Amino acid sequence: KYFIYRGAVELYSAMVAYFNTFHWHGDTFSIPPNATPLFRSEGCANQGFVWGEKAVALQFHPEITPETSASWIEHGEAELQPGPYVQSPEQIRGTPEDYLMNNGWIEHLCRGLIDRIQ
Repeated sequence: KYFIYRGAVELYSAMVAYFNTFHWHGDTFSIPPNATPLFRSEGCANQGFVWGEKAVALQFHPEITPETSASWIEHGEAELQPGPYVQSPEQIRGTPEDYLMNNGWIEHLCRGLIDRIQ
């Protein structure tokens, strides 16, 4: 659940060394040629990258809200089979601070992308 900031890109200047965020997947991907890796976790080497000046990819959900996570847990709890990186519903729900931080930085990220596109 912890991700580490690996990039040094101006767009992400508000990021911290690590943060707690939401991901619900068993998939992974390779970073495309000429892309800069940004995030990783112990359970997944590639969690995000930036490609050029106007494209960013994330494999986690900083946009999540308490209501969304509750809905995903309600409808997908059967997927939560014990494993080294699978958390309980209580752990997945996190804290109010987790949601505030994630929602704040995804807003920062989106505003930065909009500024670059305009």
